[in-house]
Amino acid sequence: MSHIVDFTVDELAGKPGPYSQKLDRHVNVFFGLNGSGKTSLLKILHSAMSGAPSILESVPFKSAEVRIYSVAYDRIFTHTCKKAEETQPTNIATRAPGDASFQEFTTLYRYVIDSPSISWEIDPPVPDTNQSKNAGWAHRYLPISRLYVSDSPTPSRVSKDYLTSDAGLSEEQLEQSFARLVNQLWSSYSAGVLGAVEKVQARGLADILKAVLSGPQAAQQTEKEADFDWTAAYHRVTRFLERQGSKGILGDQDTFGKTYRNDPLLRKVISDVNSVELKLQETVAPRDRIQSLIEQMFTGNKKVVFKDNSIEITGLRDAKIGLSSLSSGEKQLIRILIDTLLVESSSLILDEPEISMHVDWQRRLIGAMRQLSPDAQLIVATHAPEIMAEIEDKNIFRL
Repeated sequence: MSHIVDFTVDELAGKPGPYSQKLDRHVNVFFGLNGSGKTSLLKILHSAMSGAPSILESVPFKSAEVRIYSVAYDRIFTHTCKKAEETQPTNIATRAPGDASFQEFTTLYRYVIDSPSISWEIDPPVPDTNQSKNAGWAHRYLPISRLYVSDSPTPSRVSKDYLTSDAGLSEEQLEQSFARLVNQLWSSYSAGVLGAVEKVQARGLADILKAVLSGPQAAQQTEKEADFDWTAAYHRVTRFLERQGSKGILGDQDTFGKTYRNDPLLRKVISDVNSVELKLQETVAPRDRIQSLIEQMFTGNKKVVFKDNSIEITGLRDAKIGLSSLSSGEKQLIRILIDTLLVESSSLILDEPEISMHVDWQRRLIGAMRQLSPDAQLIVATHAPEIMAEIEDKNIFRL
């Protein structure tokens, strides 16, 4: 976790303040009726953390202070912003196709083409590092338009198409954009996992070569006295060899056990391979968890398989049907869970996760997100009581 956030906002959504909250390390829920200011609070936090003040041009507030405690610097950085009385947002898209999410969409990306009329002041200034040059703190932001847009400061293809089109995007184009965006997000996450796997394997190979080249005597001298479960290691190494196309090379467990007890070099090699397998299991565990969660939550005939570079959806008789064929609730779930993986131990800001989801999924959602990224800080706005069903009252901020 790179930072911990709290805030104070004066006059929000036309209601007198101040609104103040020290956010929890793990779970935070803003709960209230429509128009109570939940989305505005999320935008204020996102704006401060991303260094993009013009996100706030259409947000109804007078002043805000966001305090970010940085673990890396071991200090609090205070971000303050005051809004001019008569700030008027630039109208960059009057051709929304009737969906309120597109108004959110245009607000989110206004800063790409607009010069800001408001700004954040930071005290003390963030030291001159790569973080300050990027003008932001690590986090991810998912507005209600999350199915079709990325939280990247650079507009995605769908945003460019929408902002330059006289008629907006067709439903088919939006579905294609969703599939493309989600596959890109998954490929980005998967590439990081595969890179980590390669590092673990390279380090393990180096340790094994070192043991072999050092010889049995050196292996015996460095052998640990700690209890080592060689039977569990046998099964892990067997799986390792099966993946390399060498199934059966170890022989049966009893024969292997006799050789293992009499050969210190073999014990050292098996110990190193076992360590590699344990690290690999830890590295790919989040990928396994998202696969398991989706299998538990999806019903009917649809099957989702998370491959290295894409997500494969199949239906009846294993026919490939594609991401665009999912229901809106299924799309919302996949998008939210993938972003939860990507956020790792930083902050995920999420607006109305309950959109299109059955109440059973709403009740399970926060728990599922916590399973995927237990070190993440979740900041969620909702008006669905089911989302908060298993959340402690101290983690709920009522507006």
